[in-house]
Amino acid sequence: MAVLEYLVIRLSTIPGNVSRVVLDSAGQRLSPVAYGSLEEAAGEAANRRVLLLLSGLDAVCSRASLPVKSAARLRQMLPYSLEDTVAEDVDRLHFAAGARDASGGVPVTMVTRQRMEGWLADCERAGLNPDRVYCESDGVPHVPGCITVVAEAECTYGRAPDQPPFALQGVSLEETLQVTHGGEGETSDIPHVMLFADTEGFARCESEIDGLREQGIGIDAQLLREGVLPRLGATLIDVPGCNLLQGHYGHKTDWQSWLRPWRFAAALLLGLLVLAVGTEGARYLALGRDDRNVTAMLETACRLNAGSGDLASCGAEVRRRLVTTANGPEAGFLAALDRMALAWNEDTRLEALSFRAGVMDLRVLAESVSTLDEFTREISSSGSFQASIQSANPTQDGILGRLQVTADPQ
Repeated sequence: MAVLEYLVIRLSTIPGNVSRVVLDSAGQRLSPVAYGSLEEAAGEAANRRVLLLLSGLDAVCSRASLPVKSAARLRQMLPYSLEDTVAEDVDRLHFAAGARDASGGVPVTMVTRQRMEGWLADCERAGLNPDRVYCESDGVPHVPGCITVVAEAECTYGRAPDQPPFALQGVSLEETLQVTHGGEGETSDIPHVMLFADTEGFARCESEIDGLREQGIGIDAQLLREGVLPRLGATLIDVPGCNLLQGHYGHKTDWQSWLRPWRFAAALLLGLLVLAVGTEGARYLALGRDDRNVTAMLETACRLNAGSGDLASCGAEVRRRLVTTANGPEAGFLAALDRMALAWNEDTRLEALSFRAGVMDLRVLAESVSTLDEFTREISSSGSFQASIQSANPTQDGILGRLQVTADPQ
């Protein structure tokens, strides 16, 4: 089974200093961190999911409490629910909502539309089509019950328990902890601190760590020798943040690409449908032609026997004649014929038949005398007719018998 790979790209304000790394679905690094242009990063995107990280100093992460569940309705309400918390005109901002948390809050990332469109334009020029776009602050790890701090060079990222992440520039570690703690109270009230730092960030914070520990603050520090990018990317793979590709900037469904793998199956299905419709159409035409032929034959027979080509009038005339026949002297013939048909067997062949004055004479070719006798007895068994063998002569094909059937006077 193929391993799902992620190409995590982090934008930079310095041209040609875009960093990138390849991670697996568990956040494990599959390649060293590389630096270069956005075009070089785009060259490694094939068959990988691309996560684009934007500067935490250019985007603001917040949290909103809104009861609506519709994603479209939520995006409409976010600007008005957060307009008191931002200095920028909300009409110039793009708001992206994340998944609702256990307490019902909705994480939100805000960025100016101008910057968002600039980043996407840079990606388009480089031939890069990211699957997700996140603020890098969302990559600060979630450590339950701890303040998490990610330090690099002059920038510090932080996240307090159950609070949105933030990014600060040019502040010390102690000042960062005061911000996460609300700037009030004793430093001893600050919960445990988990510090992730690259080489420069660790050098900047190292002198403060011992002092903070002396103040009763528990600090665990982890040096990220490959830089903070793998750590930020691993967090976003495990716990996705607010994807900025939504609303106006969301991916448009490419139906052509989606349907391309199904072209052969669709063509085959269409061919079968056309074949089925064609076959049924041909059957319909053939049945229609047969129906017209049979109707023409019936109309001809009706004109010859009933004096009218109209089938309804012909049917009425046939029924009338059947009633007349059943009540006339021919009724005995029909009854005798019906009885003979019931007694018939496959070893007997009718050679001739005549009916006169209530007597039916039959000339029958049977396999043997016993077969002829059995046929005679079967006709007589009804009690309505008497059948008798008048003669039985052997021939090359069997026994040629002459039978007489009369109505039983009893």
